[in-house]
Amino acid sequence: MRILWSWLSELVELAVSPEELADLLTQAGLEVEGISSYRRLSDNLRHILVGEVRRVERHPGADHLWVAEVGLGDGRAITVVTRFPNLRISQRVAVAPAGALVQLEGEWRRLEPRRFRGILSEGLLCSPKELGLGESEDTLFIPPPTAPLGAALTEVLPDYEDWILEISPTPNRGDALSHWGIAREYHALTGAPLHLPQPNLPTQRLPFPYQLVVESAEACPRYGGIYLEGLEGPAHLPALWQYRLEALGVRLIHPIVDVTNYLLLGYGQPLHAFDAGSLQGTQLRIYPLTAPAVMEGLHGETLALAAGDIVIADAEGPACLAGLLGGKRTAISPSTTRVFIESAYFAPSYIRRTGRRLGLQTESGYRFMRGTDPRQVPWAAEMAADLLRRLYPQARCSLYHEVHEPTHTASRQVLISLPKLEKLLGTSLASDQIARYLERLDIRVEPLSPTEWRLDVPRYRLDVTRPADIAEEVLRFLGWANLPLPAKLPAAPLPKLTETDRKYALCEKVAEFLNGLGFQEIRTNSLVGAGHFPNGVSDTAVRLHNPLHEDLAYLRPMLIGSGLAVVAHNRNHGALGFWAFEWGRVYSTVGEELRLGLWGWGRPPLAGPAASVEPKAYFLAALRALLRRLGIPYTERPISAESPWQQVSEFHLQGQRLGIAGLIEPSYLHRFGLKDQLVMAAEFLPSLLQASLNSLPTYKPLSYAPVVVKDLSLYVAPGLTYAEIEAALWRLQNPYLLQVESFDWYQDGEGRVSYGIRLYLQGDHTLSDKEIHAFLNEAIAQLEKLGATVRKA
Repeated sequence: MRILWSWLSELVELAVSPEELADLLTQAGLEVEGISSYRRLSDNLRHILVGEVRRVERHPGADHLWVAEVGLGDGRAITVVTRFPNLRISQRVAVAPAGALVQLEGEWRRLEPRRFRGILSEGLLCSPKELGLGESEDTLFIPPPTAPLGAALTEVLPDYEDWILEISPTPNRGDALSHWGIAREYHALTGAPLHLPQPNLPTQRLPFPYQLVVESAEACPRYGGIYLEGLEGPAHLPALWQYRLEALGVRLIHPIVDVTNYLLLGYGQPLHAFDAGSLQGTQLRIYPLTAPAVMEGLHGETLALAAGDIVIADAEGPACLAGLLGGKRTAISPSTTRVFIESAYFAPSYIRRTGRRLGLQTESGYRFMRGTDPRQVPWAAEMAADLLRRLYPQARCSLYHEVHEPTHTASRQVLISLPKLEKLLGTSLASDQIARYLERLDIRVEPLSPTEWRLDVPRYRLDVTRPADIAEEVLRFLGWANLPLPAKLPAAPLPKLTETDRKYALCEKVAEFLNGLGFQEIRTNSLVGAGHFPNGVSDTAVRLHNPLHEDLAYLRPMLIGSGLAVVAHNRNHGALGFWAFEWGRVYSTVGEELRLGLWGWGRPPLAGPAASVEPKAYFLAALRALLRRLGIPYTERPISAESPWQQVSEFHLQGQRLGIAGLIEPSYLHRFGLKDQLVMAAEFLPSLLQASLNSLPTYKPLSYAPVVVKDLSLYVAPGLTYAEIEAALWRLQNPYLLQVESFDWYQDGEGRVSYGIRLYLQGDHTLSDKEIHAFLNEAIAQLEKLGATVRKA
């Protein structure tokens, strides 16, 4: 959110520099992400000159181009080919000669002479967008008619300079989304006086012409507005208003709409202007829909409204989606002369629900979702009428009229005792000091006894609802750095780890181990669609009562689909392989449980000769290495296909299933856009954690004895994988076996496969030849049982 220093200075008496204000706000919880200087006129405009049209004729070779001779003063003139018609002789124009910089496709580019259908153009007649002074590129920028010929635009156009603070309020601070909100925050921090402008409207006014019918005070506790007529003739925003809106990145649309935007950014109260000439009838109904409806949005889009969405309707039907978007039928247009200015307070929960479902992101919705100040509703409507009467002096306005249910906008009451507050603060403060802080926050303090207070918290502070929130507010002004520190920290026994703590520690160790194997940890959404279920939605599936949409309607029954969506995303963005794991929860009508999911696709996360390892072999080897690292004496056996797997290995501990792994069937992969891909996945049950709690590996000191390296070359039987060979060697449980790796793979002309395997041996002493050969003989015998033939020299 952008805050202009000059505007803020009008609302509160600032006694600090922008840098000091940024530090003050950040320390109080409103992070200032940056401070930058702003100047309306770019330095590049010093090369854009005021020109005069001397001659203009249609381009002989193009129907939509014109050729103009433009004088630059002192007898200078250039020929310009332009797209702008209706040029007049002696008209002042902004011309960029060759060599000047202009805005083209969002960046400043140097202009070069260019031929158009045979005629050389020595410059460019500029639009506001090409000068960086607006968004319009279809209109010609016209300098002041009295501007000296040949003068630079920086010399003849009014400039505007300011400082911009980029502030990032947390989602619970909707009160800080305006200049007035930041001014109010500075007042609370320092006690500096505030200056809220007051509307100046005539006492003699028109009668209010509409009947306002609010059918749900819960959805819309306060709704009102003012009617204006006589908004005729040309009107232009004062230069300061215009420059401020430009600096804040707001496009000028129409003076009426610009005034509502000005008040929104300045004071935080969203307003909506209806073209009163397009409203049908004299009754406006404000109500939540009870059945689906359709409305054409402000930009011509079709909005599919649902029951519960709040609308403002006239005799013809919905004319506005409350708090979010106006309707095209009643939008302000160049012919508008009568308006109804709406000012309201809508319940944030209603606006959030509708905005999220429709995906609407608007400035007014952003503030209504986070909570606005219901007390500001009448002031904003009357201030809008006052500003419009400054633009249209002949305009007449009605009295302000509203429907208000005070019980839904009243301040919240919080009871607090001073001893409890001091305990929460961790320090003692004088009661009058605390009361002074709270009153600056617009919180009224009513003493009930010497040690008890009743606090009235304004409705716009949605984040202050309990004593702990009051303590936090006081601490923000006291300053966290000012809390006293004890001279000594009391001794305390080390906490005893609970079973939950031990499981968490084990999950972290598993994550660290898998990271070392090249697996990335992911976090996925627990909410899924029906396509997540391999065999269709089951009776044990848990469905949400009010899902945002069908893709997020169920709590997931398994992890596999969540990871496949991540694999597909990485593949679609150019990844050659993706290996990942997740500790995630799955759900059924029985309850929820924590599981470990793993996925492997594409090139294994290896470098060097080992990178050619078959992906399936690497995936299963990683699972076995994990179980060995956890010290689990598992057994592994193949089983028949189990959806969504088609080739399955099952891991057991003493007859209890630990997990399942294998290739995912193509039909399930197709749902995630992984057609014709080979993806491995595994899912381990909570029994993995139970089995591992008391069987973590033990570590021993590094050996200073030399490492012995031995190579074996062997032919393998058809279908025998490297992972099975390595697992057989580890099953020997030889105390000297340190590491096993494959360094060669070869297939001869007869189709026989040969592996080169390197064995690393190390003991707590230098191994003798007898010990080494004893192990090799044992290893060869084990491999021959698998059907391998060791090649001997």
